[in-house]
Amino acid sequence: MADTQASRKIDPELLRQLNAVAADNEPVEAVVRLNPDNPAEIVPSPEHFFRSVTVETNHACLRLGRY
Repeated sequence: MADTQASRKIDPELLRQLNAVAADNEPVEAVVRLNPDNPAEIVPSPEHFFRSVTVETNHACLRLGRY
C-alpha cells in the first residue's frame, strides 16, 4: 500500500488532545502501533521503527499546523 496522506490515520483522541493544548504548547502522550515491513517478523526493524515514527510525527505536526 502506498504511503499517502489519505492512507494515514491520526487517532481522534490524540488529535483532540493535541488541539486542546496547541495554544499552551503542552506535551501529550501517545501510543504508536507499528507493523513490520515483513509479515513474518513480529516487530518492525529498528530502521523501520525510527523512519515510521519520524514520518508520522511530522505528519501529525503538519496536520496541526505546528511545523
